[in-house]
Amino acid sequence: MTHTLVVGGTRGIGRAVTRRFAKAGGAVSVLGRTSPPERELPNVRHWAADLAAAAELPAVLSRAVEASGALDNLVVLHRFRGEGDPWQGELDVSLTATKTMIEWAGERFADGGGAIVIAGSHAARLVAGEQPVGYHAAKAALRQMARYYAVALGPVGIRVNCVTPGAVLKEESREAYLASPFAERLRRATPLRRIPTADEVASAVFLLCGSEAAAVTGQELVVDGGLSLLWQESLIREISSEETP
Repeated sequence: MTHTLVVGGTRGIGRAVTRRFAKAGGAVSVLGRTSPPERELPNVRHWAADLAAAAELPAVLSRAVEASGALDNLVVLHRFRGEGDPWQGELDVSLTATKTMIEWAGERFADGGGAIVIAGSHAARLVAGEQPVGYHAAKAALRQMARYYAVALGPVGIRVNCVTPGAVLKEESREAYLASPFAERLRRATPLRRIPTADEVASAVFLLCGSEAAAVTGQELVVDGGLSLLWQESLIREISSEETP
């Protein structure tokens, strides 16, 4: 049985990732602040942790490995959502905690290596007006962190990649999101003419952790229905063409 550690696996994309790995028959350890709703899945264990306290993480991770065995996969989906200075929060939670967990896990994977997948964001190279500067800086750094560890951990068989979602339909907010005029404009602008779901992002994560991607490392897989391929003027034209009678 495989053992996957999902950091931030209780809501949205994280919840979908937890279900995807659990339903494939593997053991899943979920690290986060809240208890997951997947209590009915016997192979899912929850471990509470304060990701801002990096020094405390090795002890929690050790308990997870003792309970479910050596790691095969590490999926990092968390971000800073606490109070206080958002810049320092992103540095502590998004970067320092991720670095701590990757370096800890790198010595405790099952024989033959494993896979690490880090959640990326288009804010690594574009500007999201609703997000602070710390979020942008952290996401840009995480992309490079994936490349760095792909090289550093490659000799021991550990692959490191990013999955970058765009706008995503999540179970908790799907109906309200689809009811908004913005969602319809977004659907029309997207080349596939639909908004990807959290389950589809989870499938991309699952693919990168599997044997089918055994030679893929240091890469970024974008799951956004092709929206990020459009030049700004083309994007405006796509929306305008369908709104014109």
